[in-house]
Amino acid sequence: MGDSKHSVIRRLVAPPAAQLAMTVGRAVETAVLRCVQDQFGQPTRVDDVIEGREPVADWAGRVPQGALMLVLDGPGGRTGAALLDPGLWAALLEMRLTGDIGARAPEPRDVTDIDSALLGDFVNALLVQIAQRLSGVAQAGWADGYRVSRRIADPRLFQFALPDGDMPGIEVKLAFADGARPGDFRLLLPAPGAGRTDGAARDDGAEWSLRLKQGLLGSGLKVQAVLDRQRLPLAAVARWKPGDLVPVAGSALNAVQLRAGGGKVLAVGRLGQSNGQRALKLHSAVQADGLSPPPTPALTTPPDETVPTAADPGAS
Repeated sequence: MGDSKHSVIRRLVAPPAAQLAMTVGRAVETAVLRCVQDQFGQPTRVDDVIEGREPVADWAGRVPQGALMLVLDGPGGRTGAALLDPGLWAALLEMRLTGDIGARAPEPRDVTDIDSALLGDFVNALLVQIAQRLSGVAQAGWADGYRVSRRIADPRLFQFALPDGDMPGIEVKLAFADGARPGDFRLLLPAPGAGRTDGAARDDGAEWSLRLKQGLLGSGLKVQAVLDRQRLPLAAVARWKPGDLVPVAGSALNAVQLRAGGGKVLAVGRLGQSNGQRALKLHSAVQADGLSPPPTPALTTPPDETVPTAADPGAS
């Protein structure tokens, strides 16, 4: 009898079972199911929910090809992100525009700003649902106050829109049309109270520009050294064969152009040698402001350097 009485008391004072079971992953899962049903009226299946905490660079390295990448602005200047893989955003758009979803996915295409605008309210409603479900539990506040602010078109810039360090994230694997149309949703948000606060003195524009500049300057750039340009009859070019010599003006050796993709001239230099290898000594620094073509220098050759002549096969 005593044990039965104590059991009743424990049940009365214990928190609701739903609250005990509510985690970030569970909140995101139930919020996705509710939002899809409310906005599109279509059944949805959740196949898996994966919770993790990783460096932002690692999250960025696994951005799905063709994903819709949305930056989320939150309270206190904090920033997060939502990613919808092509299967998910294509399925949601199809349901939004037609009211139904077929068993076959449409032909792949690039995501656009219009797609982002059409799905932004879905993501905002999802964030509200998640915040409501986490209210009163240990993870309360994780999704509070976040809204979609902009789309990132280039995956290489994704990590520069987020704060440095580790960030919690949730991945939800969904399926529509009885499993024929899979889709993947990822939500990355900093822990409540992490990062900036309203009192932090930090210039968003200056910081974004600096991080963007660092990211771009660290990326690869393909350049070409152009020795000479000539206009020749197509018939003459068609008769070329191995061993033929193509005359190059001697002055061209002093005006080799260093060009980026698209033909933009970065610098002009002189063809020579360094440690037994062909080398290009620049007459002027690369133009950083607008990459404007530098002035062509006078055609002079210092006597202390070896410069090949037009007869040298390496100059052809």
